[in-house]
Amino acid sequence: MRIPTAQDVRDLALVRADDEVAVTCYLNVDGKRRLRPADYETTLERLVKRARRRPGVQARWKAVESDLEKIRRRVEQGFDRSVVRGCAIFSCSARGVFEAYELPVPVVDEMRISHAFAVRQLERVLEECRPLGVLLADRHDARMLVYEMGVRVAERSIPLEPGSNYDTKGHIQWADVDHRALADDERRAHQIADLAWEVYGERRFAQLVLGVTDELAPLVQRKLHPYLKEMLAGGIGVGVQSSEEETRRAALEVDRQLERNRERRLVDSLREAVASGRGGVAGLDGVLDALADHRVSTLLVSAGFTREGWWCPTCGSLASVGRTCRRCGGEMQEVEDVVEEAVDEALAQGCAVEVCVENADLDVLGQIGGLLRF
Repeated sequence: MRIPTAQDVRDLALVRADDEVAVTCYLNVDGKRRLRPADYETTLERLVKRARRRPGVQARWKAVESDLEKIRRRVEQGFDRSVVRGCAIFSCSARGVFEAYELPVPVVDEMRISHAFAVRQLERVLEECRPLGVLLADRHDARMLVYEMGVRVAERSIPLEPGSNYDTKGHIQWADVDHRALADDERRAHQIADLAWEVYGERRFAQLVLGVTDELAPLVQRKLHPYLKEMLAGGIGVGVQSSEEETRRAALEVDRQLERNRERRLVDSLREAVASGRGGVAGLDGVLDALADHRVSTLLVSAGFTREGWWCPTCGSLASVGRTCRRCGGEMQEVEDVVEEAVDEALAQGCAVEVCVENADLDVLGQIGGLLRF
């Protein structure tokens, strides 16, 4: 899996096509939403069709075709969807640039044809997929790993101090044995915490999960540096002897759960804003009106929500009912999915877009909503 770095994003942002074109494609290839490769390939063609009718694109279409063909060929090569859930592809033939990144998180489908690459989604992915530290330990060994976007970027293992050589002939009291065992675990916990802190100093991570045996877990948590205590994000269901694949999959699952939690917090904010009548709008018609007024800061959409609708080529407004535009009186054109059109418009306006998976509260609000700027 080829993943982007912050430097990659900076380099892409500096590309300018001048009189030519730069083509950006984000495609959600998550197997939970798109079961067959044909599903995301069909979505790609729909993105191309919508991009083609954007103002100013038609006149430059011949310059775009070679870039689109490169993007199609990359998508047709397929993805390892056991780990890849999204892709970001950037092509500018005029500058000899073609970059394709595989991502362990879903993205919002987007096709942008302009004089520069659209890197905002990629920046958001890097911000949200913060490096994850995984600390594994039992009474014999400790292991610290760091993952960035599902890829292991650091790992270190150490043996732990052996226990005391207890007198087995009854020369000491059991209370002394218990005390010595606790002291041994205290020393081990100190070693484990030191390992985590050393790795953090070399490869900064933003969240930490523990796969530590029950008898050591509370001791390790107490010994952790205060910075690391603030980063704790729960436990992980693997141990120090688990395979690399088991550990990686568990780390990805933690990332996904953190993503669901963040989505829930956003939906809670939307629900409160709608209930108070300030700062939020819910339902398709209300969202389309707010987008037309450039009032949306964050768009929330339930995964899989689609609806036929209308688009006005005169003023760019979207509506669930046509054929006459309520804003300019122009004749509107039918679109097969006005929800996707709304997502595309939100991205063009610089809004954050969150596609929420199985969030019942957002479904109750109409499967789409917006947090407003004003």
